[in-house]
Amino acid sequence: MMTEPIVFITGVSSGIGLETALLFKKKGFQIIGSSRTPEKYQHLPFPVVPLDITSQESIDACVRYLKRDIGRVDVLVCNAGTMGPVAAGEELTSEALWQVFQTNFFGTVHLIRAVLPLMRQQDKGKIIVLSSIAGKVGAPPFFSAYTSSKHALEGYIETLAKELAPFHISVTLIEPGYCKTALSQSIQSPPHPLPEYEPRRTFTHTLQTYAIDHGRDPRQVALAILKTVQHPNPPLRVLVGLDAKFLDAGRKYLPEKIFQFLLNKMFSWRKAPPTPVTPVRRFLLNSKKADRAWRIVSTGMVVLALFQLASFIFKRKPDS
Repeated sequence: MMTEPIVFITGVSSGIGLETALLFKKKGFQIIGSSRTPEKYQHLPFPVVPLDITSQESIDACVRYLKRDIGRVDVLVCNAGTMGPVAAGEELTSEALWQVFQTNFFGTVHLIRAVLPLMRQQDKGKIIVLSSIAGKVGAPPFFSAYTSSKHALEGYIETLAKELAPFHISVTLIEPGYCKTALSQSIQSPPHPLPEYEPRRTFTHTLQTYAIDHGRDPRQVALAILKTVQHPNPPLRVLVGLDAKFLDAGRKYLPEKIFQFLLNKMFSWRKAPPTPVTPVRRFLLNSKKADRAWRIVSTGMVVLALFQLASFIFKRKPDS
């Protein structure tokens, strides 16, 4: 008799984690969520267990529960993460950098390592890791802690995927662009701010917060995760969003100087403007509007191409 696949998702309190859990639940999966404060989320239609991925003791206790009370994990979704400080590299301390890596990188690595014996015993499993397009092309200035943690995660997962293939365990990196989540609320002040960086730091912080607060619906990422899990042979990387796809294509196909010039035009300035969010940036950093505009344009192009094809076919003269 077929049983419901078991999906364990970290960070289900809001945003991508919550939308993914609700979507999977709707599709018939058995969901187990986790949070550092599970008592706040007992109203959700699935159990939420305690987990602090920055604590090895908490990870071990959580995985013991999964082994003892659940017996298996078919899908692991590593979603928990933090943005960290908006700070120049010179303003960062080792402690501040470590806090970001502890959540975004080491927490994910330790959780996967703890769950893998169970998946190897099953001889199957799927691991989904929430990364970011920043993990491939870099984030705006003053977010080097976040970017470097995602870069490290990308390298680790790409190597891990090769190691786990013989055990029928797939690993996929989900690389979204800007999404409207609570991530902007995790942005911290620099631990040791320097006045030389303050104007540009504030400028970039404003743009980054605007982009997150006007990002696409996290349900789009949840749908991408669902499609990835349902795929018989999931890809290593899945891009989500027009901005992520454009940045990925720019990194691949544009000369480095041109690509970096375009990024600098978006996030740098020569003098303080009246407002950082200019009309052009308001469009480019509003993922909802940009995605909608692209759908309209692409649909129009398809309709036009079909119209031209139909005109060509019906205007052809029959052979004499």
